[in-house]
Amino acid sequence: LTEQSTIGLKNGYEHIWKEAQGKATDNNARMTWMGNNKFYTITTVNKVDDEFIFGRLGANDPNFNLRSDPVFIQRRKASETTSFVSVIESHGKYDRVSEIPDNPFSHVKEVTILKDDCDYTVVRIEHTTGSSWILAIANKENDLNKQHKLKIDSEKIKWKGPYQLIKTKI
Repeated sequence: LTEQSTIGLKNGYEHIWKEAQGKATDNNARMTWMGNNKFYTITTVNKVDDEFIFGRLGANDPNFNLRSDPVFIQRRKASETTSFVSVIESHGKYDRVSEIPDNPFSHVKEVTILKDDCDYTVVRIEHTTGSSWILAIANKENDLNKQHKLKIDSEKIKWKGPYQLIKTKI
């Protein structure tokens, strides 16, 4: 950006400096960063034209008591309902002595929303090794003993309780 401005004028956005922004170009966006000598990657499910904003807390703070922490925002406009799904993966490390990264790249191949309605949200997380996981969430029913059954495409999913993480094969 050529000049510093806030993300917005109210609802807390007036306290965030906009540092960079961009739009999604496919169904998954990824960002990798390093902290405490470890690598982290966030993989988000998005729609083309979702907006991503990098910012920094501390704008318009008259008492200078806000920490200058970084902010990452995914924004979707003109949507009555939406689900934001992200997977944050910790991987690898960085040796400051040898200056060599170990395992610096994400192993999440793709994250996909398989079903998303008022009753259920089902997400598939695919790994680069070929394995995958399905996270099934009952959006309305939180009884620990409630049995749930869904059929998504040709796949049958059954679980007990409000959610279940199921390891599958692709």
